[in-house]
Amino acid sequence: MEAVIPPRAHRAETRSCNGFVAKKRHLIECGFNKIKPYRRIFSRFEKLASH
Repeated sequence: MEAVIPPRAHRAETRSCNGFVAKKRHLIECGFNKIKPYRRIFSRFEKLASH
C-alpha cells in the first residue's frame, strides 16, 4: 500500500507522492460526493410497497 494523499506544503519533512494517482483519487471522491444526495434513489430504504 502507498500513500496517495499529497503532503502539505508547510511540512518540515516532505514525502513523495504520485500526482497522477492523487488526481484520479480526487476525481473519484468528488464523484461519490455528487452521488451521495441521491442515495435514496439507488438504495431501497422503504420497507413498504406503498412508499
